[in-house]
Amino acid sequence: MAISTDTSIHPVYDPDVIAQYAEDDEDLAAELLTIFTNQLNREAVSIAEALRDRDWNKLMSTAHRLKSSARTVGAMALADYCARLDNPGNVPADDIALALGGRIAAGIFETAEKIRANTGQ
Repeated sequence: MAISTDTSIHPVYDPDVIAQYAEDDEDLAAELLTIFTNQLNREAVSIAEALRDRDWNKLMSTAHRLKSSARTVGAMALADYCARLDNPGNVPADDIALALGGRIAAGIFETAEKIRANTGQ
């Protein structure tokens, strides 16, 4: 299931968030989205490694990093899933970590697609 089919979360990408954050400066918004999409590529690798190695601390730290930047650019659904793992000191059970990590991995790609579709990047 894609994150966009989960009705308990926010939209995959809300372009109004980045526009407001950048105070309607389109160049700044485009630059921030480029930085974010580059981060998505790096974090996708980190998530895949964490899931492969069952390294829940790495998964949680990656989710923490991704949550803040996702919220900044308007990737609200991805931020919501990351927030579910952003609980320092409380490592989730294997099945929960695997499920949420898988949803975050899928969400990274879905978010990148929505941003590209919306911005042409």
